[in-house]
Amino acid sequence: MVRDISGGSCLLTASTKDINELGTDDPRNVLFSAGVAASEKARNMGIMVCLNDGIHSAREVTKTCTSNVETFESSGYSPLGIVDEDT
Repeated sequence: MVRDISGGSCLLTASTKDINELGTDDPRNVLFSAGVAASEKARNMGIMVCLNDGIHSAREVTKTCTSNVETFESSGYSPLGIVDEDT
């Protein structure tokens, strides 16, 4: 079931490496996504994807390579934001 989220936000995250692989990005993506979701700046932004320190519009984000962690891009657009681990 799809619900109307107008006036709200939805944040999706994932991992490009298996949780058992050396250098997995899974815990980092979950932690950073939680920080973005809790941020006032993320309110009313619609559906976003938070992966590899980038915050993208779900409508614009694409995966450009199956094996590279730095694979998600907002084709033709800049990311909505960058996650800063110091804040």
